[in-house]
Amino acid sequence: MIPNTDFITTFLNIRDSDLEYLFVSTENSKTYYNVQLKRKLFPCPYCRCETIGYGHRMKTIYHPVLRDTNGYIKYNANRYLCKGCGNHHKKR
Repeated sequence: MIPNTDFITTFLNIRDSDLEYLFVSTENSKTYYNVQLKRKLFPCPYCRCETIGYGHRMKTIYHPVLRDTNGYIKYNANRYLCKGCGNHHKKR
């Protein structure tokens, strides 16, 4: 059975156009939804200066909705660095 990726975009409240990638893998009877969003630059939430991409951080989400399917969302969260104040942050 191939998992439905539309479920994940609806669950995370994101559009297909916001996705860098979304693929599904199965390992040891567990289903992994691997997600990364496209990077969008925005002003720093602290000082409003310009930000630049500063890597990613892997987050694993195990939500009650996914427990019936033994599924996990592996979300590669974008990180940002402010050019003005030097703070690191994730888009909220």
